Amino acid sequence: MSDLLIQNCQVLYIAADSSEVKIFPNQDILVRGNKIEAIQATGIANASHFHRHLIANGMLAMPGLINRPLAKVS
Repeated sequence: MSDLLIQNCQVLYIAADSSEVKIFPNQDILVRGNKIEAIQATGIANASHFHRHLIANGMLAMPGLINRPLAKVS
């Protein structure tokens, strides 16, 4: 049994090199412990298989943001 199901949110995807940004609607996030186990289309996971269940209609899940120093401009 997984720990947490975050159901029906939008997921912000940013490529590692920042070359691509997308928003995927109607996604479920399955979390075990402190790690994301899966991100999949809403409706595949059964909420009764989770200890906790959050309905995230209209909400956006996004990765943590990291400040990087900007390159110096000469």
